[in-house]
Amino acid sequence: TSFVVLFELIYQSYARSLFTDIELQDLASAAQDKNRNLNITGCLIHVDGEFAQIIEGDHYAVLTYTTSFKTMKGTTAFS
Repeated sequence: TSFVVLFELIYQSYARSLFTDIELQDLASAAQDKNRNLNITGCLIHVDGEFAQIIEGDHYAVLTYTTSFKTMKGTTAFS
């Protein structure tokens, strides 16, 4: 029997400018596609230009996913 140890990461970032509803839908759709491809799960929360996300999955997959946040267009202050 083999098992996978789940790794969980919580991060916060800020939008450089407010997102439109369409931009938020596009962002959520892209995140869902990426999550599916990396076999991870997540919860993205957006309120008034602030984002928080919980990501869970294989350690390497989660870290691979989060490296893209540091260069994500339109956001700043990844923490």
